[in-house]
Formats: sequence, C-alpha cells, structure tokens
Amino acid sequence: MTRRSRVQWTLIAGIALGSLSMTSMAKADAVDYTYTEPSIVGIPAFSWTVSSPSLIITDTTFTTFVSISQPTPCTISSVSFLDVSTSGFVVATNFSPPCGVNNTTAIFAQSVSPLTVPGTFSLQNGVTTLTVTSSTTVPEPTALLLLGSGLVGLLGMRLRQKPLA
Repeated sequence: MTRRSRVQWTLIAGIALGSLSMTSMAKADAVDYTYTEPSIVGIPAFSWTVSSPSLIITDTTFTTFVSISQPTPCTISSVSFLDVSTSGFVVATNFSPPCGVNNTTAIFAQSVSPLTVPGTFSLQNGVTTLTVTSSTTVPEPTALLLLGSGLVGLLGMRLRQKPLA
C-alpha cells in the first residue's frame, strides 16, 4: 500500500467515524411545564405552559409563556415555582390586577412529591395538574450514516482525481 493510499484511507475512516459519532451529541432542547387549574371560587378555569432549558432545581419565576388560557376577565402576570428542592414544591400563579370576587393576587398549588423527573404531578388534592415534559431532538442514526457515507464518497472521488503532491 502506497503512502497516498494510506493517507486516503485514514482520511476516509476519520470522516466516517466522525459523522457516526455525532449521534452521541443529542441533548434535551427544553423542559415544558403545563399547569391546568379547574374553575375555583370566583376564578374561571385556566391553563398555562412555560419552558425552561432544563429541569427546575431552584425557585424560579416565569413572565413569558409558551401558551396560556387566561381566566376571563383575569390576567396572569407570572408563575413561580417555589421550594422545588423539597418534597412539596409549590406552584404560584400570580394575577395582575387582582382577580375574582375575592381580589385574589395569586393561587398556590402544592405537590406532595418532589419535582425531580418529568411526569404528571397532582396538586391540590388531585384537582389541579402540572405536567412536566422533556422535549429532545435526536438525529436519526440512518440519516447520519447516509450523510457520512456520502461525504466519504465525495472525498474518495476528489482524492482519485487530484494527484497528491
């Protein structure tokens, strides 16, 4: 085997292995939190969804929403996750201006389990739910194999046409 052949095959093998190893680079894009509250005294039913780059592990407040179903005529201004490091985390939905017949400024819902993994959490005696989902983007291995073999083929064609100096 000539020096040129060894260089070509080394480059081809390196590109093929590099493109195949890209599958291990897939990671979570976001964690979505969807809260659903049925109608309670003076406040109609509502729901909201917020998104975080990872699972919440400290007290966090959100003022932007992925989606929201406002309880007419109320306005949800923010949501807060409190005491998330304990076994009974609290979700606070904050209203501005105050809402309902009692001029409520916030609704607090507590869980009896910790917020450590995605899933559906029952809050307030099973009436309210918080669904935590992790969306991930995972490249299809077959597509990466096809891309890698195409690059190897193009490199091989290029090396055959151009003499090595």
